[in-house]
Amino acid sequence: FVWNDVRPSTVFHFLFSFAPTLLSSPHHSKRIRPEDYVNILVNLDGSIDDGEASAWMTTMACCDSYQQRESVDKDSGNGDRRVAAILMMLGPELLRRRRH
Repeated sequence: FVWNDVRPSTVFHFLFSFAPTLLSSPHHSKRIRPEDYVNILVNLDGSIDDGEASAWMTTMACCDSYQQRESVDKDSGNGDRRVAAILMMLGPELLRRRRH
């Protein structure tokens, strides 16, 4: 198992499963069904590189919105509040490794 074999978007979406409810998932933030979101990430020819960049941009937007919501409502309820910070630190590194 090599980390380069794992798509960054897979890691991003796995981490979202541990997030507080104030951190919207990418498909919720785009107001589309999960399967439509996946179709955005993967091209018909199977290529994924543009989709990975799109997934990262959407993830950053979700984290930005979360930070704004969380600053108003400190009691974010369930989930791990650190997920947004982890995504913001980990994302650029995963994408960099994917390119090399």
